[in-house]
Amino acid sequence: MRTGVLGLGEDLARQHRGTGMCDLCGTFETAKHFTLHCPLYSTERQYMFKSIQDFTGNDAFGAIMSSPNTFMFLLLGEHDNIFNSVFIDFISKAWNKRLESF
Repeated sequence: MRTGVLGLGEDLARQHRGTGMCDLCGTFETAKHFTLHCPLYSTERQYMFKSIQDFTGNDAFGAIMSSPNTFMFLLLGEHDNIFNSVFIDFISKAWNKRLESF
């Protein structure tokens, strides 16, 4: 995700291998869409958010979620191993679900 070659619609469109649209909801598929908005991954996303909330506490989590851009910066930036493992778990579960849906 950090290198921009996750294989999402945005990446495929840049490589002239697709339209860039999400197959589920028809929105342009960016890392932000995949991580925060696509309805296909809502269960996985809720689990990730709950895990982050449990780790950070309500105040910190609320501040993070009040700005999706801040949240994406945290996802793509450097942070501790616990946050990394929660996010990697989300990516793994969401990507498996993605593969099953095609």
